[in-house]
Formats: sequence, structure tokens, C-alpha cells
Amino acid sequence: MKYNTTRFGEIAVPKEEEILFSEGLIGFKDKKKYTILTHRENSPLFWLQSLEDPKTAFIIMSPLLFLPHYLADVCKHIDWEIKEENFSDFSVYGIMVIDKEGEKQQILMNLLAPLVIDQKKMMGKQVIINNSTYQVAEPISPYIQQITNTFTSIKNKLNNVKK
Repeated sequence: MKYNTTRFGEIAVPKEEEILFSEGLIGFKDKKKYTILTHRENSPLFWLQSLEDPKTAFIIMSPLLFLPHYLADVCKHIDWEIKEENFSDFSVYGIMVIDKEGEKQQILMNLLAPLVIDQKKMMGKQVIINNSTYQVAEPISPYIQQITNTFTSIKNKLNNVKK
């Protein structure tokens, strides 16, 4: 199906790439259908684009690139059956923002309310992690080198599999 967006123009999204967030997202309860778009080639960043509102899109990234055990922490707060043996069926993302306040810009990620997506069912949920040390606006600049290294390692492994 074709959708118009303000950032990407017209996009074609196959039905199997539509993600249903049945409860919507915090602050966007009425928008339930989304898709994930690549930010650019060889980037760990993605866009979560609403399929119901052309203006609604969020820049997202997997916190697993710098917090490898984060999914296990998130699983304690979600009412889906997620076991360690089926972790690969799920993706987790944090919504990111750029804080332009002050002298120095910071890239921040919401680790307190991540997005969890069941890749098999194409269902998503924003999970609120209670009683946590994670923050709504976690600076990720301390993790940039780790993110780069992890992403490069994953990309290299995928390239070797394709050969």
C-alpha cells in the first residue's frame, strides 16, 4: 500500500511490514499503524513512521547496541510471553531526540519507555519500565564508540553470511 509522508514523500509499504501498536504510543494513542524505515545505508538509526499521519515519525535505534542485556530487563515489564529462547523474534528500540538546549547538543534516548516489536506477529508495544535506573532522556554520547563497534561487527557478520 502507498502512503504519503512529510519526510520521505510517497512510500510503498507491504502489508507484512506494517506494525500494529494496538495501544498506540505515549502521547500518540490514536496512531496505531507504523512501519520502520532505514535512516540511511550503514546506519544504526531507523525511522518509525506512522501510516496514519504523514507528519508523525520518530528516529529510533536499538539500545542492544550498547546495552546487551536490555531486552531481558524489558521482558520483566511486558505482559507478552518472551522467553530467552525466542528473544530473536523480538526487536527493541528507543525513541531518540536531540537536545539543543545549552551550549552542547546531546543525543538522548528514551530507555524508560522502549518500543518492543514482535517480528513474527508484527505487533508492537511501548513498555514502561517501573522502578528502574533507566532514564526518559538517557545521553548516548558516552556509548557512541561502542555503538559503532557493535554495529560494524553485526554488519560484517551479515556480509560474511551473504558470501
